Amino acid sequence: MADHRHRKSAQPAPETQVVETILVGVFNLVKWIVLGIYGLITGRKVTMGGARREELRALGENWGTVEMHAMQPSTYALAISEADKIVDTALRLSGVSGQTMGERLKASEHLFSHDLYQRLWSAHKLRNTLAHEVGASVSADELRSAVEAFRSALYTLGVL
Repeated sequence: MADHRHRKSAQPAPETQVVETILVGVFNLVKWIVLGIYGLITGRKVTMGGARREELRALGENWGTVEMHAMQPSTYALAISEADKIVDTALRLSGVSGQTMGERLKASEHLFSHDLYQRLWSAHKLRNTLAHEVGASVSADELRSAVEAFRSALYTLGVL
């Protein structure tokens, strides 16, 4: 017979949570300073003011819609489209310049690691293919890859 003992879920120790919270705070402070210096050097406006920060956090509440759409193959394309819109809005709220998502992605290269930046472009191109090509579809693997890229970008931007 199978052993059906209940196991406690692996919760991090309170000390670990405190250290993690401090590290995230330090990371965000350093990011804010770097973005400020970058803005002074380049003349590009990249802000993380209090009101914008609150708007970014509120934007993160929309991520549940992406997760819901990602559960059904019939709505994979919608999941990718919604994720793309959330990242686009997050970039705009973060002060990244550009008229389109593509322009904002180009202007935001400095915000992401090289790998994440490349994965974001791939995810955005997939979104464009799904939106503009008749009969385009997406596999479960492509969905996971795109959604993970968008999710990672939102973590980097402080949305999630």
